[in-house]
Amino acid sequence: MKLMEQLKNKGVALVVIRFDGAGDSGDIENIDFFDANNQAVAVAELKKDLCALAFEILDRQGVTFDDEGAFGEIVIDVENGKAELEVNTRYVDYETSSYELEVEEEDTA
Repeated sequence: MKLMEQLKNKGVALVVIRFDGAGDSGDIENIDFFDANNQAVAVAELKKDLCALAFEILDRQGVTFDDEGAFGEIVIDVENGKAELEVNTRYVDYETSSYELEVEEEDTA
């Protein structure tokens, strides 16, 4: 049985998968399941398959955890078989300022 069918049979309408990582490694942080009334549903036995699907989606979209990394979530509409991916890419930024100054010296006597 396909994953979306299994989720439907468990009464799941929406799946929210959160991911996070940096330094070339990332992981699935959390998976939440909701029914059509937005109530939490317990479906632990499908988490392994959903982790694999999440990494497939991330790979397909070129999401990497290089350097400062990335975090976000994948929201799956089970009924429509569609997923929405939100990615937040971390980066280090800096601003450089340069100044030219007069050097004032005191008389030494």
